[in-house]
Amino acid sequence: MIPSEAAEKINHRLERVDHDIDCAKAAIGRGEAADAIRWVMRAVSDKHRVLDLCPSGFAAVYDIFFYADLAERHAVLWPSEDPDLDDVIEQLEQSLEDVEFALADGSYLDGAMDESDEDAMTQALEDIASWLREALEGLKKHPPQKPANDGSVTRMKRAYLDALDPSGELGDVFMYLEGMNLNFWWAGQELAEDPPNFDGADGDLGRAELLKHNLMRRLGRSSHGPHPPQNGDDSHQGEEDLPPHPDLG
Repeated sequence: MIPSEAAEKINHRLERVDHDIDCAKAAIGRGEAADAIRWVMRAVSDKHRVLDLCPSGFAAVYDIFFYADLAERHAVLWPSEDPDLDDVIEQLEQSLEDVEFALADGSYLDGAMDESDEDAMTQALEDIASWLREALEGLKKHPPQKPANDGSVTRMKRAYLDALDPSGELGDVFMYLEGMNLNFWWAGQELAEDPPNFDGADGDLGRAELLKHNLMRRLGRSSHGPHPPQNGDDSHQGEEDLPPHPDLG
């Protein structure tokens, strides 16, 4: 679990995300897409600083897991989302390189409680690497064979997080942070449209904000009440199946 003192600091940093979202929503209200995008990028940056307060074994794999999720999504949904097979293969190769580097570096083991946890964490990363290799092998065949859409990477990722923290708290923290990333990505994409989709972006920001408040509640802390999203209310929306993601963190 995250120590109480660190959780209080996470609370403070997530409140900065509230401010960023409020500013982005205000810019949307004024019809200023460029300013709204700037605040969305700021929200992503402030959210990412939460990782500095998490156990090192969590921070070491957050980005690796995030992009592995993206690579899995593109692989299993190809060609409906990303028709460029070379691009899908490149994403898988990059994620495989990330996982292999982590395995060689070993910093992901920091924070493990005992040898059995270390073994489980290593096995989870090795399983993800094996899945990526198999996916690459299939997609490089003629004709290409894409992997099954069965959430394999998500399960392997959760196995790692549960070994690092048997309480399940870190697994949930990842889920909420990843969901926030998704909705920030959606908001940025909709604001960049011509003309900008202000209503859609506003709803995405509302869902990101709701996930942020759920994260704070999961940590046992309170914050001011969430602003209901305009495009529906699903507190778990955005937690899995991430779309293509620019380098927002």
